[in-house]
Amino acid sequence: MTAVDAAEAEQEKEPEEEQQDEQAVRCDGLEYSFGATRAVDRLDLEVRPGEVFGLLGPNGAGKTTAMRAITTLLPVPAGMVQVFGRDCSREPMAVRRLLGYVPQQLSADSGLTGRENVALFARVFDVSRRERAARVAEALAAVGLTEAADRLAGTYSGGMVRRLELAQALVSAPRLLILDEPTIGLDPIARTSVLLGVAVIVVLGSAFFSCLSMSIAGIVLTRDRLMGIGQAITMPLFFGSNALYPVAVMPGWLQAISKVNPLSYEVDALRGLLLRSPSHLGTVYAVLVVAAALGIAAASALLGRLAR
Repeated sequence: MTAVDAAEAEQEKEPEEEQQDEQAVRCDGLEYSFGATRAVDRLDLEVRPGEVFGLLGPNGAGKTTAMRAITTLLPVPAGMVQVFGRDCSREPMAVRRLLGYVPQQLSADSGLTGRENVALFARVFDVSRRERAARVAEALAAVGLTEAADRLAGTYSGGMVRRLELAQALVSAPRLLILDEPTIGLDPIARTSVLLGVAVIVVLGSAFFSCLSMSIAGIVLTRDRLMGIGQAITMPLFFGSNALYPVAVMPGWLQAISKVNPLSYEVDALRGLLLRSPSHLGTVYAVLVVAAALGIAAASALLGRLAR
């Protein structure tokens, strides 16, 4: 092979190598578990630059977990995930500088204006001070929020809040933009059903705990005893629920308590509705209705004694 032939062969290889190196996202056998629960099981994924890629699946399929691994929010072994050739395990800060991320949960601060929210993200993403104002204005203009930029985010509609969060993700001019459930909060019918579901769960939970306090008062009959015994009952119910940590990481005896604790069902349902991943709502409503009914029956039986 002559030198000319070798040069031509090398030039033919370069585009292929460059294309491989320039993959926006590459996952090789991505796995992630929460305790004994396998959330992502050997996911292989390739996304090219300039490509619009949708990751679809039912609730609980592991989509958000995969996105958090790609955005370095969850630790994964080296070699599993790369963003523009950067390993998410070995070079997390370099990867973060390439990303814009709109999380599933609403993240805008309602006490700040739209401009202040985006400016805050500009500082977090280390946009230089001399470019910051221009970048913020460009991001707000890109999502059509220039006129509303100086209003409090708390006055925005659901759609405006999602656009504001998109502006927050765009302010650093990322090479890769990741949107987790970008339509959350935009569907008025879905919002109404979520609010109604939340209201019903809160009312049922409040009925149970109010009646629990009335029942204790009907037994002990004094304020001091009510406060002491009430705290001795309600605080273990709180710490023995899934309000602070998942049931899966609890010791076995505490898991048993959590599974019969009405507060665990209330917290689970509220999280599911607000994060748009509800599951077993029928069971949750049934448990809370039974708990509320038992609480009302007990409080009613003791009300006469309390009145006397």
